[in-house]
Amino acid sequence: MKFIKGFFRFLLVIAALALIGAELYLHGAFDFYEKLDTISSKEDLCDYTIGALSEGKDEFKIYTKNITESDIKHINSDISSFYGTVESYTIINEKSDGTKKIKVELKVSENQNVYKALVKKDESISLSEREQAVYDKAKTVLSEIIKKGMSDYDKEEAIHDYIVKNCIYQKGSEVTKADSDIYTPYGVLIDGAAVCNGYAETMYLLLNACGIESQVVVGKADGENHAWNIVKIDGVWYQLDTTWDDPVPDQVENVQYTFFNLPDEAMAKTHTWANDRYPECKDASNTYFKKHKLVCKDYTSFIKKTNKAIDKKKEYISLMVPKYNEDEYNLSFVMDSHPEIAKASYSTVDSSMGTVINLMITYSE
Repeated sequence: MKFIKGFFRFLLVIAALALIGAELYLHGAFDFYEKLDTISSKEDLCDYTIGALSEGKDEFKIYTKNITESDIKHINSDISSFYGTVESYTIINEKSDGTKKIKVELKVSENQNVYKALVKKDESISLSEREQAVYDKAKTVLSEIIKKGMSDYDKEEAIHDYIVKNCIYQKGSEVTKADSDIYTPYGVLIDGAAVCNGYAETMYLLLNACGIESQVVVGKADGENHAWNIVKIDGVWYQLDTTWDDPVPDQVENVQYTFFNLPDEAMAKTHTWANDRYPECKDASNTYFKKHKLVCKDYTSFIKKTNKAIDKKKEYISLMVPKYNEDEYNLSFVMDSHPEIAKASYSTVDSSMGTVINLMITYSE
């Protein structure tokens, strides 16, 4: 009798294990019962990650379909780091159809608290020493450069000019892993040295602090990973690359405007980005050269505008020439007609809207 009872228990255990095995088999032997969001494209994964970071989350779990492990692994190169970055990821399990259950661990940026305190004016935020330094510097800078009665365009230009004049671009060959601050507003505002991420994130922070809507764009420029901004002025979106408007090597007071408020068509000549992830920029009426009437229709117009700037003792002169011809645009008149000039040099930058001629003038004492 004891043998029969023992054998019966044994059969029950075997049956239970069989049922569990069948259940695991039917569901790919993985736990896919947890209610999670399903992401089906690389772009949606980027947006989901940015959303989680902006909410201050330190991790999230999701199901993914049609997304490769490489997409997950390299996600930091496809999202703005303003709110933070992906620290690590774990593929918990995977079905035969390619659906993955993943856990993503996040590192929230110190920009979060600064943004809430400066832009959202949240007085309940407790700032660290570093965060407080960025907050205080941002407040000081804005109080100095933003004047009463300024338009949104004027504010944008003032912020752009401050960053170019007060920050030195760090070449990639000079950057080490220890230089993490150069990717942030701390690098721009406190250290005065940054790479493109720092420029773009600082523009984003200060523009939004002034009530000007903007975004950080992540893409490529001349084939290399790059970050810049789009900004909404008078209800219209424009492309803005402050990094590329900062001369290298640094020239302190020399501010260029080749990439100031461009439409997508012009920006696309040198930059690439996921167009469907950002608002479209179609207008060209607020480019720096049109706004300040610095477009030269011909050589005569160029001479006239150059002489006018020299009369005002301008040391840096930038003019847009839609149809530039090096043989026609002889710049010898700058020295020949102005004995007050001790030295003059120039450079040209091509864009889809024409050629920008940048003149650098040294006047006699």
